[in-house]
Parts: sequence; structure tokens; C-alpha cells
Amino acid sequence: MSFVAPINYITADNAEFERTAGGFVSVKFGGEFYPRAEFCRAFPFSAPNEYISVREPDERHREIGIIVNLADLPENIRLMITEQINLRYFTPKITRVYSVKDANGITEFDCETDKGRCKFSMRGGSDAVTRLS
Repeated sequence: MSFVAPINYITADNAEFERTAGGFVSVKFGGEFYPRAEFCRAFPFSAPNEYISVREPDERHREIGIIVNLADLPENIRLMITEQINLRYFTPKITRVYSVKDANGITEFDCETDKGRCKFSMRGGSDAVTRLS
């Protein structure tokens, strides 16, 4: 007995994508209509445009299928999905660090980003941060 779920590959040939009135994306795939879908990167840093998981947005987040590469989709669909992904993965770039303070295992950062000034904290102290340049 196998407990491995099959992977459903979603392509421009076997699925239809449409923008909803609320600005989300609906998907018609495998004879089913999903009035709203969410898009998650399987490899957000190493392959941000490949292996996009298309899921139902409910509490179970059941996977509808996988888009192997966004580049394989027509531009209008690719842009629609990329917009949804960018809403999920808000990743401002830090352009300046004003201060970094360690207190009780929490590191507090005060930074300037390409989206404006930002203060945030993280566990693990500054030992968990690697300077890239």
C-alpha cells in the first residue's frame, strides 16, 4: 500500500487562471473550479520562480498542483501569479543598519530598507546574523 500522494502538474494547457473581483486568482484545473488559490514557493531562495505550489486558501491548504516554472506560462498569467506571490513574500532589502541591540536572547534591529524604515526583532542573538558584504 502506497501513501505517497500523486503530484499534479499545472500548465497553461491543462489549467485556466482568472483574476477575481476581489483581486485574487481563481483556478480551473482537473475538472474542478477553485474560486481562490494561493501560491507558495517550494524553494523561495534557490528557485523563486520554479516549483510553485498552488493551494486552497482554507485552514488545510490542500495542494491543487505544482507549476514547475513560471516562465512556461503566458505573460499575463505569469504576472497575475507573480503579483500574488509578491504579496505573500514581502521581502524588503536592508540598505542601512542604524542599530543592533542584543537583550535576553533577542536581537533588535533598526534599519532602512528599500520599502522604508523598519524595526524588527529575532531570537537567537546577533550570532545568527551573517554579514554578506
